[in-house]
Amino acid sequence: MRIILTLCRLLLLAAAIVVGYYFVSSVVDFILSSGQKKVPELYIGNATRAELYHAEPPKEWLSVGAVLPNCGLPELCPEDHVPVSVSSHPSDMPRICIAGKFVTELGVNGGGRGINVAVVDPVTLQPVKARSFDTHNLESEALEDFLRDDIAAGQIVVLLTFDEASRNLSHHARHLIARLGSGQIQNLGYQDQWYMIGQEGIKGFTPYEQILGRGEDNSIAAAACVPKHVRGLPIAPDASLSYNAARATFCARRPYLQHLCSVTGQYEPVGVCEAPVSRGLSDSPLLRAPVLVLGQTDLPTLALTLQTLAAQSALVPRLVVVAFEPLLLPDARELAQLFNFSVLPVTDAANRAEFVERSMEHVAREYVSSSHVVILEEGAVLSPDFFPYVAAVLPLLAEPRAMAVSAWNPNGYSGVNGRASAVLRVSDTPRVAFVVTHHVLTQHLLTSRNTGSAGWESWVAGDWVAGGRLAGGGVAGGRLAGGGVAEKWVVVPEVSRVLVRPSAPHLQRLRHQTLVQQLFFRLRRTSLRYVEVTGVEQLRGDHYTRLLQQLLDRGDLWRVTAEEVRRCASNEKQLVLPTTSNNASAVVLPYRESAASETWSGLALLCRCFGLFDFGDSGQPKGLYQGILRFSINERDVLLLSDRSPFFAGSPHVAAAPTLP
Repeated sequence: MRIILTLCRLLLLAAAIVVGYYFVSSVVDFILSSGQKKVPELYIGNATRAELYHAEPPKEWLSVGAVLPNCGLPELCPEDHVPVSVSSHPSDMPRICIAGKFVTELGVNGGGRGINVAVVDPVTLQPVKARSFDTHNLESEALEDFLRDDIAAGQIVVLLTFDEASRNLSHHARHLIARLGSGQIQNLGYQDQWYMIGQEGIKGFTPYEQILGRGEDNSIAAAACVPKHVRGLPIAPDASLSYNAARATFCARRPYLQHLCSVTGQYEPVGVCEAPVSRGLSDSPLLRAPVLVLGQTDLPTLALTLQTLAAQSALVPRLVVVAFEPLLLPDARELAQLFNFSVLPVTDAANRAEFVERSMEHVAREYVSSSHVVILEEGAVLSPDFFPYVAAVLPLLAEPRAMAVSAWNPNGYSGVNGRASAVLRVSDTPRVAFVVTHHVLTQHLLTSRNTGSAGWESWVAGDWVAGGRLAGGGVAGGRLAGGGVAEKWVVVPEVSRVLVRPSAPHLQRLRHQTLVQQLFFRLRRTSLRYVEVTGVEQLRGDHYTRLLQQLLDRGDLWRVTAEEVRRCASNEKQLVLPTTSNNASAVVLPYRESAASETWSGLALLCRCFGLFDFGDSGQPKGLYQGILRFSINERDVLLLSDRSPFFAGSPHVAAAPTLP
């Protein structure tokens, strides 16, 4: 009996050991496995991935000071990036923040005079070590040992000076720091301030480095989302060759402006492009046109717009007016003045529409002698040839029904509309970046009070160009009445000359996720080099009408059924482009809208099928002109011909037109 009891006790003990082993193992794995499911966020808003469960790594590595969510950066870092901020002022203490917590500050890991070092694990993107070395005194050898023996391959290293760090910094220590990617450490002098974010094994020079000479204003303040693999530069930037005190001061307080205040760029001069005037610009009225920039509530997107505007050849800074609401965007004035742009604070505007209206009224009143006005919405990232493109097609605004020159094509997605030299007529409301005559500004924009004022959702729902309908002929039963060929129109490029950068407030205001996806998160084509625009004369007068008629008469028929369109729109089966015959440069797909509906539900199916802008079943089509939506696939014109078009009845392909639901 005792033997049996003894065996039972042994079995229970063995089971307890096994269970305990697996329990402890699972807990250790849970704590040490970053990014696994069920691992909670360390700090809300700190990063885009799950962090380590414990806030403090083992005590023998480092201690942790105060918490600063996302290290002060206003936007979350992308996946595989870590938020890092550094600051050092002669009258303060050095501070290094990594992944939302300070690992160097007063009383934390010995932060003080000399060189402060923090090490980040490239897998977990968490700080693992932090030390301070008084290289003004006699600790350069200890720094050498640390850099040589305690930095593993791939680890990210943050170095920051405080007070004085150069007096006894050895040549060998500088050499070891240079191996981590520094291109400035050899220039560190007495009481200079310097920081660097490098990596063991980096190829080239780190882009995260700054050195400032001694003096009361040599404060270090920088923040960035650092990738787990720091990409080295082939040539080390030399900050001493150019320096912009105003930009450096502005960026010191706003390190989250990652493009304007990049580590290598925040000391560069800010000014307009000094390149020779581009082709077609020298005698263009565009050079005398005011540029109205409509600020909203997001400084980073406004900064991008102003930067790409300043890079345009032949821009006149005094003609740029940056409108903003001081309570919503208080830093806009100082930002605009960096570029020597004029500012227009608009106070007490009841809503966005009133803000836009007041801004336009100011430009119309102050620049009454200007024949044209350029209007840019905040978040417009202009292509290098924005001005040359506009100058090439600007004469078309002399046409009586021409309303605007737009730089943005809503249908300019990757896979369609790839002819960068081509321009089209459309009956859309222009958005993002466009040019109008002074007459259109005062007689249409300021009377319609719609463009750019009521948001993207109302833009999808209707157009000021046609007042919600096809102007010139009216709409009777959803069809053009009386021919209606005198439609107002806007010039758009096949390939956009502007990219839309969404702002956080912009996205928050949009309730429809499908619209967000269509506007901002589908891959678009944008011109990145100068391309000469062709076919401008074809858009004049009746030339475009004759061009459309010619394409319809000579184009190949794209014969489809309603079921094939439905399946294509549902991504079940793609339509195959017909083989070219008789040297036809176009294909024509005729269709009929349902007689029971006054919406463009049939065209909506076709747009989903071909990957064009999905305006929804109740919205207004984008890219439509005279009931025809024209785009290109593989350099060939495609014309979606509706039975609501005045061209439909005379088309030779009417008999093949399916009725789409």
